[in-house]
Amino acid sequence: MDYSLYQLALFFLVYAFLGWLSEEVFALVRHGKLVNRGFLTGPVCPIYGFGMIIIILCLTPVQDILPLLFLGSAVLTTLLEFVTGYVLEKFFKTKWWDYSEEHFNVKGYICLKFSILWGFAGVFIMDIVHPSVMKLLDKLSYKAGLVIIAVSAVLFAVDLTTTLVSMIDLHKGIAKLEELSAKAEEFRLKLEHMAGSGSEFIEERTDELKAEFARQREQISQARLALSDELHRRHRRFFSAFPHFEKGERFEKLREAIEEYREKRGNNR
Repeated sequence: MDYSLYQLALFFLVYAFLGWLSEEVFALVRHGKLVNRGFLTGPVCPIYGFGMIIIILCLTPVQDILPLLFLGSAVLTTLLEFVTGYVLEKFFKTKWWDYSEEHFNVKGYICLKFSILWGFAGVFIMDIVHPSVMKLLDKLSYKAGLVIIAVSAVLFAVDLTTTLVSMIDLHKGIAKLEELSAKAEEFRLKLEHMAGSGSEFIEERTDELKAEFARQREQISQARLALSDELHRRHRRFFSAFPHFEKGERFEKLREAIEEYREKRGNNR
């Protein structure tokens, strides 16, 4: 069966929303609270939309052959998940999800358990959900469909742009944290070198140098910790939605800095 771009666009919107909804339900069942699990701020998960478009285009001809539908759904969605996970990590320098603790995983991007789950999900959607979606969309007038697609496209573009800007801002902030930490370490090494030089002038100014070092270190530390807390407040949705996002090496340092900042702030109250 051939589908028009109009139909594919509507399919994408429907399944991107349903995918987001399923993630919300999963988070509610697993963690007991609602968490926006999408990459974007809006109620859509694009990977689900793209995944279903791929399944619909590739597997509609074998829809009535359940073993092929199951296998095809598992393979296609697993490939999509692997490519998406790989690209996101290369671009953002950290994993957005991690299956490393699951058996039969590949670099933490994919694992056998979820591949099987995607296979069953593909069969369920193609046999039960998609026919109902088709009937529902058939009742939608062409003009109304175009309006929905146009408005959604604009909102999607704005959401994607603001999300990417936010992520770039987050990485710039972390780079600034690393720069401040490097300055503190550089200052410490210089002081150790001066103290070990044996110079009488240096020995006479030991207390003065120590005081200066302590002052510089405190200034850098306060700036680093305040920036850490600010970054986490501004980007807390990402850390809530993707717990593994915070476990990357750079983000682990951010988390430690945040905890240190909050501990100091609590002691000062």
